Amino acid sequence: MDALLKAIEWSIQHEMDIINLSLGTEFHSDALEKIIKQAYDAGILIVGASGNGEGDGKVIYPAKYEQVIAVSALDEQFHSAPFASSGPEVEFSAPGTNIISTYLNGNYGIASGTSQASPHITGMLALLQQKLPDKNPEERRAALTDYVQDLGETGRDSYFGFGRISYITDFTAPDEIADLKLHKTESEAFSIQWVNPENEDFDKTIIYLNDSMVKEKAKGEETSYTFTELEANTPYDIAIYTEDIYGNRSKGVIQTVTTKKSGLIISEKQKESEDDQESNPEPESPVKEEKKEEENKQELQPEKDVTPPVDEGKKNEEKQPSISIPAPVQEPPVSNEQSEHKNPAQVSENNEKQKEAKQEDSLAASGSTNKAEEVEEKESQSEQRDVSKDSNKNEQSTAAAIDEGNKDEDNDENLFMQFFSWIGGLFRSIFQSLVQVF
Repeated sequence: MDALLKAIEWSIQHEMDIINLSLGTEFHSDALEKIIKQAYDAGILIVGASGNGEGDGKVIYPAKYEQVIAVSALDEQFHSAPFASSGPEVEFSAPGTNIISTYLNGNYGIASGTSQASPHITGMLALLQQKLPDKNPEERRAALTDYVQDLGETGRDSYFGFGRISYITDFTAPDEIADLKLHKTESEAFSIQWVNPENEDFDKTIIYLNDSMVKEKAKGEETSYTFTELEANTPYDIAIYTEDIYGNRSKGVIQTVTTKKSGLIISEKQKESEDDQESNPEPESPVKEEKKEEENKQELQPEKDVTPPVDEGKKNEEKQPSISIPAPVQEPPVSNEQSEHKNPAQVSENNEKQKEAKQEDSLAASGSTNKAEEVEEKESQSEQRDVSKDSNKNEQSTAAAIDEGNKDEDNDENLFMQFFSWIGGLFRSIFQSLVQVF
């Protein structure tokens, strides 16, 4: 701070016209503010850097003082530089990224910051002092507004101030490029070509890839460029700007392209459409499904003269879509009793005889000598057989009568009655056998 105060005092003593302060601090200083007022009252114009984000992005001192012209920084696309401090104190903006300027030990260097932007305003004030020698310092400061391109909000704002400073009053950018096309596409590289505008003051095209400048093409050079060393199946943003001899730059033509493993390149919208089709395949329309179903039916349907009658259940199954036709089902083998269509009563009698034979064999094997009990059991069994026979005869006669009376009825109904009668005889035989055992 002591060295800064001495430097400003030296400028007052030697009647300097302009002081550039590419420096600053977050803190107010009474001594600094006092010496700044003395220099301004002496007719010296003072330009200061707004700061590079110090103090939460607020304008720093001494640019914060009213007597100092606070300058913010722009990038190559005339956007507010991301590091530039902003606030109501910002008065003008100027280029502040990748600036080539003098450096230590007689060298040149490249740097970015509001410290690189403020000297542009200092140089403009020097030109205006030569152009407007009759104007006082305050009038020359006000004349700066005649050489700006308004950016951001209309009028003065916290990012650009009154706008971008430029000695050239032509702020009209050239036309955009035309017919941007992609060709020679590969998985890790692709080429573009375009047509330059016909403006007389057109100077060059500037090509960006993902917000990074990759190439400048001067007027008269080949209007094509190849991007290399890319990643497969990756989206890239291309932006091509036109610029005239005065530094006016167009808004640019921007396009997103995506490299693919196959080497093809498609637009981002087309990529989203293809992804949607892959994730959600379009279902076949009902009309197509009905046509396929009819074709399948025609292939599987035999000729009409050999088609057996189909019951309602099978018809319903055939109408169901996407159901395969089952293989023919083999009927289970028919037992001898079913094949001979024996009377259920006769079957019951045969079963009783077999059970009696088994019981006699078991009694003989046990060596039972109680003949009286055997005789009584045989007589009881004989009586039961007579009762069973009589009942079977009655059932047979009843079944015969039913059969004769229902000859005109459906065959399915006769079979049902026979089956029911057979079941009844079977249960009776089982009951009688249980009685004999117990």
